[in-house]
Order: sequence, then C-alpha cells, then structure tokens
Amino acid sequence: MQIQTIIGHTDYCLRTPVIHLISISSVNTYKRESMAKINRETIADHLVDYQLGMIGKSTQEAHMTKEWYNKWTMTQEQHEEFKAYALPLIKKVFKCRKARAEDTFNWFDLQFGLRIKN
Repeated sequence: MQIQTIIGHTDYCLRTPVIHLISISSVNTYKRESMAKINRETIADHLVDYQLGMIGKSTQEAHMTKEWYNKWTMTQEQHEEFKAYALPLIKKVFKCRKARAEDTFNWFDLQFGLRIKN
C-alpha cells in the first residue's frame, strides 16, 4: 500500500500554481531521481550546490558551519560566472524570456546568494 501526498509550488515565470502527486514510500527514490535531472523542483538546490562548489564548499559543510553565510564569500568574477551559468538554465527550466529569468535570478540571489567580497 502506498500513501500519496501533494507537493505544491508556484511557477514564478507563468505565475500559476503547480501541484505534483508522489507516493510517500518512494520519497527517497524521488529525491535521487530528481537531483539527476534539473527541473522546477530541484533548480534551487542545484544552483545553491553549484554556487557553493564554486568556492570549494558543499551543502553538508554549510549545515555543519555556524554562520556560514557571514563567513563565506565569492568574488565579483565568480558571481558573474555564476550568473552566466544560472540565467540560461533558468530560461530553459522555466521556459521564460530573458527579462523574467533575470528577475528570477535576482530574487534567488537575494535569498540564497553568497555575499560578494570587495
């Protein structure tokens, strides 16, 4: 017997709610499979991992380090490289135009982005 649950999120490019039905017994399988392919549900995790990887860190290290957000920074060049990587990915995953992808990236960067050291 499988128990099912609804996972919901908002598609920010189309501004519509998106609902997915998954089975509870396959949550671990779902997480492994979803990380293999970047989609609307996994893009934020992927971008955080990519950004931390650019400075030689991982999400596991972030969980173990107190105030990692205040301690870890990236250079302006790294930030530009990250933005150059993220924008086409956001456009592809959300199927939106460049201006909307830039807005989405700016919100992501404000929420999850590392500080830029001067």
